[in-house]
Amino acid sequence: MIGRPTGYLDAAVLYDSALTCDEPSADCGATIEIWPSAKDATDRAAYIQKNLKEIPMLGTEYDYTFDSALLRVNGKLKPSTATKFNALFGGTPYTP
Repeated sequence: MIGRPTGYLDAAVLYDSALTCDEPSADCGATIEIWPSAKDATDRAAYIQKNLKEIPMLGTEYDYTFDSALLRVNGKLKPSTATKFNALFGGTPYTP
């Protein structure tokens, strides 16, 4: 989605040694996506959570927003780990 007209502007992958991954994504631990606006970041979190609820086999994740940034933490990590990631990020948990 990076660079597409409706996509995010920038992203970073955060690696957690508790997980293994084949390519850079939230599967590695967490990602931070930078969107054009705070509304875009919140809309993305809503879209992700809607899909995860409708298709449980996709897994889970913890989502936090801070202005136009979205922190996505892999749901395979403990809630306390997600909280630690967010403590550094400074976001608000996304709740529908």
